Amino acid sequence: MSVGPTPYPPPPGMPMGGIGPQRPSAINSAFMVMLAGAGLTAVSTIVSVVFGVGAGMAMNDSGMDGEASGVMAVSAVISLIMGVFYIALWVWMAFACRAGHAYARILGTVFFGINTLFMLLGVFGLVALMGTDGATGLLLVSLGLSVLIWLMGLLATIMLWNRASTAYFNARAVARAASGYGPGYGPPQAPAYGPPALPPGSGYGNQPQPYAGGYGTPPPGPGGPYGGNPYT
Repeated sequence: MSVGPTPYPPPPGMPMGGIGPQRPSAINSAFMVMLAGAGLTAVSTIVSVVFGVGAGMAMNDSGMDGEASGVMAVSAVISLIMGVFYIALWVWMAFACRAGHAYARILGTVFFGINTLFMLLGVFGLVALMGTDGATGLLLVSLGLSVLIWLMGLLATIMLWNRASTAYFNARAVARAASGYGPGYGPPQAPAYGPPALPPGSGYGNQPQPYAGGYGTPPPGPGGPYGGNPYT
């Protein structure tokens, strides 16, 4: 019966058999929250573009300088580009975090901090524009969406950093590191009974001495192993 190396036990959070770590409910909830954040970002982008285009048209109708309306048009284009970027970022982080990639959780937390600063600046800017004719309704909608998106990011960040989620990310990292070694979860082991024996004549130790016919002990002569016949 052959005896092989003892397999490593599965990492914490991974069931026996190497199927993979169980995904906690917090990760699944964070996944849904991030997809909802992507949807709200899409709505907020549409509102921002509509507001920019509408404000530019209103400026043209009122006879204001065309440069101001051009600025609003550029603002609408920038809002569209940034909105598409943030939607893609939400979706990518959702799937990467659900797959257990720790770098996605870190990047998501960094972007949430950046979004917090932009959200505060956006709130102050929207409040300053509240008196614009015909724009108060859209500004209120945009402000409400910005706050909801921020809350989605806060909720997802909390769920991604709780104890169960952290254990899941750690288990996924261990499983990826061990996946290259097969179901044994570890590097190949040395033989249990020492190194293989060396063939005769190799390595150190007693080696056969050469003789005229080659290596090894010369065969016995005609008189036996001791040479000639002692009785002749």
